[in-house]
Amino acid sequence: MDISIKNSLLLICLYLAAIPVYAQKFYLSEPFRSKMNDDIELVGQQNGFVFFTQESDHDFRILRLNAELHNNRTLILPLNERKTKVRYTAIVDKMLTVVYSYRVKSELCIKIVRYDTDLNLRDSLTMACFGDAGYSPDIKAIPSEDKKTLVLYYIQAANYIQCYSFNLHTQKLNWAYRWDHTLEKTEYRYFEKILVDNGGNAVLIFNEPGTGKHDHNISCGYLTATGVVTRQFKNQPYNLYEADWLIDDKNQRLILAGMYSKDKSYRAEGVLYWRVRLPLDNDTPLLSTNPFNTARITGFESERNNFENGIDGISVVEILLKHDGGVVLILEKRQQNERNTRGRLIESGNTIRNSTDYYYDDVYICSVNANGTTDWLAPLAKKQFSQDDGADFSSFLFMKGKDYLRLVFNDEILNDNTISEYLIRPDGTFARKNIPNKDLRKLKIMFRKGKQVSVGSGIVPCYVKNKLRYLKIEY
Repeated sequence: MDISIKNSLLLICLYLAAIPVYAQKFYLSEPFRSKMNDDIELVGQQNGFVFFTQESDHDFRILRLNAELHNNRTLILPLNERKTKVRYTAIVDKMLTVVYSYRVKSELCIKIVRYDTDLNLRDSLTMACFGDAGYSPDIKAIPSEDKKTLVLYYIQAANYIQCYSFNLHTQKLNWAYRWDHTLEKTEYRYFEKILVDNGGNAVLIFNEPGTGKHDHNISCGYLTATGVVTRQFKNQPYNLYEADWLIDDKNQRLILAGMYSKDKSYRAEGVLYWRVRLPLDNDTPLLSTNPFNTARITGFESERNNFENGIDGISVVEILLKHDGGVVLILEKRQQNERNTRGRLIESGNTIRNSTDYYYDDVYICSVNANGTTDWLAPLAKKQFSQDDGADFSSFLFMKGKDYLRLVFNDEILNDNTISEYLIRPDGTFARKNIPNKDLRKLKIMFRKGKQVSVGSGIVPCYVKNKLRYLKIEY
């Protein structure tokens, strides 16, 4: 055999060896018995069991499925108190944890119950009661990254934001604080987000227009058990296309990452990265903007020309934190068009109804280092089209491995469909492969509503003959 051919075969073998293992096993659950208004949520996996919650108008159920998704235990929570509402469910300290609120006369009480993996009750404790809450406030729950802290907050008539921080490990209240817009000199209309760090502290973020054409004034409040730190960053020079806030617990930073545009156009011009050190001391913020075409384009270099004028219709799907303080942006092209179509009814004659077209196309993964510069940009080809389905079967399931990223998606939104996946390596190079399984073609899989439950597995909802089931994919 020719030496050059031997060397080429060796390189191909090494290349294939570097690609993580593709899907090997699939498990399909039995149909879930549910009514139209039931809310079913996948909580997570623990000790080989998978846990779901099912909330209806009358009760709240916990469903335990085994590793092959066979239901082997169901528990109905005795939520009998007046105005009971479940606020948060997660696996904390290897136990299924449920936090809910209820009313005792004029007081709003927060209770936590914890169950082991056999659904035996281990703890039941009312963590706090408050007498100054509105009668039926719209309470929102924000967990920390390690799930051991939970902040509950509600907004009262645009006058103030009431926050409560709970330690789910000790089952105690960390602190309570009322952010009064008049005293803090903020406006409700500019309120953007609340974030929670692993130390039990919260960051309130307000983003309002600055004095310049593209300037922003960012006001932040850092709420802790010992007090509040406030700071305003005036006239930050950027024009957001789409971005999101997150906390880097390891490096103690507040980060804004996403995309910017010029003159508020409909096209994203490049990547934006802004950060400041917590707890909002005198650290000077770092702001970096990089056009897409300055990045190292993985795959075909000819794709660079596609980024010179930016990308239109692109959304931030997820932001991953890197160990060095940088981020990985998961972006997707999405477009929604509404149009009128004429139908014909025999009795009433012609009628006009609205129809919605959904286009979910290419995915872009962009790696940004801690200095704000772009390391690489990976364009992943995908083309999905559907009508009047809420795009439930479009987009993808995103999973993180030890040294790779994985995207699993429907090739097309059809009744007889094939499934593909992308594997992205740390240097931005990638490989695509179809998942060869004929049984999966009978399923209508909602990958975008799926969840990763371990390093090598994910669970996604699907429909089989109009019945809701769940599919587990193991690698």
